[in-house]
Amino acid sequence: MEGFDDCHRRQWISCRDEEDKRLRECIRTGHGESESRVEAALKDAHLLEVAIVCDKRIISRDARALGLFRELCPTLGKYREVLWADLTGKADETREWIKCGLPEEAGMRLC
Repeated sequence: MEGFDDCHRRQWISCRDEEDKRLRECIRTGHGESESRVEAALKDAHLLEVAIVCDKRIISRDARALGLFRELCPTLGKYREVLWADLTGKADETREWIKCGLPEEAGMRLC
């Protein structure tokens, strides 16, 4: 029987083989005036790509990445439905969400 980690590792590899050019263009256009913001968002774009093919969930300690992607919400398309748990600002809520099985909650939605 296939293990959880094996399944997600394969999805990660297959996802990383194909970068979403539309997502990257959205980042460049949306944060175009600030090269540092573009670079930071591009560095973390893989989080959205993997989330969309796995289970649409991200658990992160990177509040800056969350903020950068939230600024792009009107143009993010399918990535708007990703659930993003921020351990930096809401660690207790996030731990409870994990204990409950990562249910779909509107308050966790990226957009």
